[in-house]
Amino acid sequence: MASRFEIETTKIVKEEEEVNEYEECPIKQVELTVPKTD
Repeated sequence: MASRFEIETTKIVKEEEEVNEYEECPIKQVELTVPKTD
C-alpha cells in the first residue's frame, strides 16, 4: 500500500502534467472544464 505522502505527490505530479497539456493544446481547455468521471 502506498503511503499518504506518495499518493499526494503522485496527485500533484498528475495535476502538473494536465496543466502542461492544457498549455500545449488549447483545445483541451474544453475537456478540462468538463467534470471528469474516472
